[in-house]
Amino acid sequence: MPKMDGFRVAECIRATELSWSNSVAKSSHQGKIKAKHQCPIIALTAHHSNEVVVKAKSAGINKVLRKPANMSDIINLLKEYYY
Repeated sequence: MPKMDGFRVAECIRATELSWSNSVAKSSHQGKIKAKHQCPIIALTAHHSNEVVVKAKSAGINKVLRKPANMSDIINLLKEYYY
C-alpha cells in the first residue's frame, strides 16, 4: 500500500471502532447501546518470524496467516469467525 502498511491500517480501524463505540454509547439513551463486536482483521504475510505476529497483535490484528496458504487454511480461518 503506498500510504501506510497493514499494521497502520489495523490501528486506524481499531481507533475508528473505539471512537464509534464511544459516540454511540454517549448518544444512546442512558448509554445502553454499546458495540460488542470488532471487525476481524486477518493479515496475510510471507514473514515467518514471531516478531511479525507480536507486532500484528499489538496493532489490533486478530490472526496472522502465513504464505503459502492453501484453501483449507483460509476456509478454516473464515469458519472461526463466521460460523
